[in-house]
Amino acid sequence: MIVNDKRALAHIEEIMSLSPIEGADRIEVAQVLGWKVVVKKGEFQVGDKIVYIEIDSRVPADNPHFSFLQDRKYKVKTIKLRGQISQGLIVPLDVLPRANYNIGDDVTDILGVTKIEDVSLKKEIDTKEVRLQQSHKKLAKRKWFKYMMRFSWFRELAYKFLLPKKKKSGWPTQFAGVKITDEERVENMPWVLNDKRPFVVSCKIDGTSTTVIVDHTKRKEEVYVYSRHVRQFRDSQNFHDSTGTDNVYWQVVDKYNLLDFLRAVIDKYNLKWAAIQGETAGVSNGGAKIQGDPHKFGELRFFGFNLIFSDRGRLDSVEAAEIAKEYNVEWVPIVEENFILPDTMEEFKAQADGLCEAPGASGLREGYVYRLREDPNFSFKNISQKYLLKNDSY
Repeated sequence: MIVNDKRALAHIEEIMSLSPIEGADRIEVAQVLGWKVVVKKGEFQVGDKIVYIEIDSRVPADNPHFSFLQDRKYKVKTIKLRGQISQGLIVPLDVLPRANYNIGDDVTDILGVTKIEDVSLKKEIDTKEVRLQQSHKKLAKRKWFKYMMRFSWFRELAYKFLLPKKKKSGWPTQFAGVKITDEERVENMPWVLNDKRPFVVSCKIDGTSTTVIVDHTKRKEEVYVYSRHVRQFRDSQNFHDSTGTDNVYWQVVDKYNLLDFLRAVIDKYNLKWAAIQGETAGVSNGGAKIQGDPHKFGELRFFGFNLIFSDRGRLDSVEAAEIAKEYNVEWVPIVEENFILPDTMEEFKAQADGLCEAPGASGLREGYVYRLREDPNFSFKNISQKYLLKNDSY
């Protein structure tokens, strides 16, 4: 759930309904918002105020309330019990230090819940040791230096006197409409099914979020390349392979000529700046499989999903796809241009299951993203339960 533009992994909700599971005497299904969660029979009642912890989360190992998750490495994932899909974790309010909370309150930080990070592609790291190795490559290879780095006092001296100053890497807030890409799940907003206005439906690609901005506001052009949260510079803050140089974000910028693409649209549409956001997927130039390359692309791919202009904000997906096509920039597959949402969550969730529509893809799609035709800033995602069950390998 998105609360105050921040992903809430644990939030206060209430039990909306409880249903039996055929053939199960000790467990039942609880509904929270649009989520179905298997719980112990009799532990909760309809109307109970509880803590709901979303899938793709990790709970703290030092909290005794979560000891039962030790065998699962304290990870909350999509699972199937007695034929019933269960997504998330429901725990009573006594896991919290106090009880006076309101529905919708974000308790992620209070509980110490964190997001499970991707382990198939090496993590986005900027540790002191890596930065030191990158800035002093010859020195870092010397035997005496490697030996001395075993001692904490020497490491502290090396970091103090040898590390280059870090470049500013926070998210750029000066570009209206360019936001961190984290679509809300439909289960957290079941009321949206009452909205019968047309939506654009696009296939969701499983990869790593990428944002590229070219700014002509000042005399000197400024270029910004971002992962989901961190600015990527060509000389530091890389996604690392064994050589320490495998930056997939700059690789797709170069492969798809994204800087030239943005410069061209700035000139054509007389803009101050322009941005493209998309999903980087497949396999990096250094051989790292992004998210395990679940779509079996076998090569580095980029799929745009947002095109943002300084004077108009986020463009309609159909128009954006047409503009990108002019410059040979690949776009996420658009499967419906005027889709009307169904009436029930069960029908809607079933629509997310199926094969990935991206050219060259193999296997299941991750799901669909829905953008309102009359307001492309309003969007959400419908993740396939079948995909989660098959690919949830965190």
